[in-house]
Amino acid sequence: REDVYGGTTPEETFDLYLAALKKGDLELASKYFVIEKQSAVFKNLVNMNGDNLEDYLKKIDNMDKIWILDKESSSQINKIYFVKDENLTAQFSYNELSRVWKIYSL
Repeated sequence: REDVYGGTTPEETFDLYLAALKKGDLELASKYFVIEKQSAVFKNLVNMNGDNLEDYLKKIDNMDKIWILDKESSSQINKIYFVKDENLTAQFSYNELSRVWKIYSL
């Protein structure tokens, strides 16, 4: 219930994540992931050196975003975000207690 980091849509959560990365707030950026993955995401972001983090940010900021509802997914993971040209996906889950969307994987 107290995990309020996230948006009312998967798209908003993704935008909040990008905004935190652009500000250099890696701790905040990691909080947009599901709770059980936040620590690992934070460590991964911290371990990227400046150039790698900048390249990562540019890559995800410039992706061709296509939002698709995955009808075959479990109820925990409700949407999948597809990126055409980079062949990347992000999964989002809805926290029913705090009513925010979280990044499950990216």
